[in-house]
Amino acid sequence: MPNDDLPNWLKKTNHLELNNQVVKNSRIIQINLNIISFFIKHFQNEPIINNNKQSAWLKLISMLIILILVLCSNSNRFIWSVFIIILLQTCQLSVIQIERLGHNFIKMFLCSVIFVIPNIIIGNVSATLFFIFRLAIVILNVAYFLQINSWQQIIIGLKQLHCPNLIILVLDISLKYIHTLAIFLQENLWAVRLRMVGKPLNNQRIIGKVFGQLYLNSKKYTSEVFNAMLLRGYKISSVHKSSMNLKKADYSLIATNLIVIILFITIGI
Repeated sequence: MPNDDLPNWLKKTNHLELNNQVVKNSRIIQINLNIISFFIKHFQNEPIINNNKQSAWLKLISMLIILILVLCSNSNRFIWSVFIIILLQTCQLSVIQIERLGHNFIKMFLCSVIFVIPNIIIGNVSATLFFIFRLAIVILNVAYFLQINSWQQIIIGLKQLHCPNLIILVLDISLKYIHTLAIFLQENLWAVRLRMVGKPLNNQRIIGKVFGQLYLNSKKYTSEVFNAMLLRGYKISSVHKSSMNLKKADYSLIATNLIVIILFITIGI
């Protein structure tokens, strides 16, 4: 059999170098697949929502009030008071919700504190530790809010607060199609890994092709969504407006916010 009929990767005699390159490329693809699979699994895990009768807009305002006051305060007593209040709210959740909240809190806190740790070496240690503690309270508050609210409830809350419909539309479509594009990218990476069996591939060409296909598919999905919205007669200005009515369950949340505000005025400044 003439050598001209064989592919180039079979003509090479240095099989050790070839195998090392294949293993290296396969390891890089597997790392990317693990990262994308983690984000897809995170998007697919919907929070377990109890029968929470509190208004969506009030829960959104409550989260923002606590965030602003904690970030503006320099008092240890106020930070500890807010921490105790959030823990009391967390105790009302189910065991599964508390477990998921703990996992989300740990992941978000570790990702955030990595950028603060170098300041302990080159900066003021006590001020950095206080900033980390305040950051932990902020992340715990956000994790609690995300655990008791679904994405649909957040959209309802933004509409009740009269947020511009264009911003709500962009947020809603972006969150949904990021998940779709992540699945498409995962399928492409699996296809690349299958094609790498027995031969190395050009990493630069693979990256260009994968991101090129991702861009073309995102453009295709965007055009299809836009055309579907036109056919259904979609208008940015919504006819139905959500009202900001208070319910009986909202008064406990209002009382909590008032307590936090009073604590900030007395000991938080």
